[in-house]
Amino acid sequence: SKRDIMEDHPPSFFLCPISGELMRDPVTLRTGHTYDRDYIEKWLESRPTCPNSGQILEEKYKKLLIPCRVLKDMISNWEVNRITIVEEGQNASRTNIERKKKEDHRAQPPGLSIWATAT
Repeated sequence: SKRDIMEDHPPSFFLCPISGELMRDPVTLRTGHTYDRDYIEKWLESRPTCPNSGQILEEKYKKLLIPCRVLKDMISNWEVNRITIVEEGQNASRTNIERKKKEDHRAQPPGLSIWATAT
């Protein structure tokens, strides 16, 4: 049978500080802290503060969520480059793994290949 294993756990800055989950739509508050949009919107409905800094946000800044496209692209790139390992009687040749990496590399956003080698 096949078993998918991530090359490693995602870097901690890919995780939403509120949920602890991989961010799907990272946004940055005026305080400079980044969160997943759904979680920070729910947080701000009941609290006027930044979860990390505790800084009180004026009403006009509670709705100012800046999309963090670079981080979103880095997370997507990390997901694309995870390695699938085939075990328990299935032999995956190094050639097949290298071919899969090349195919995935072609699918990644331009300019992000440096992040694939750095993580």
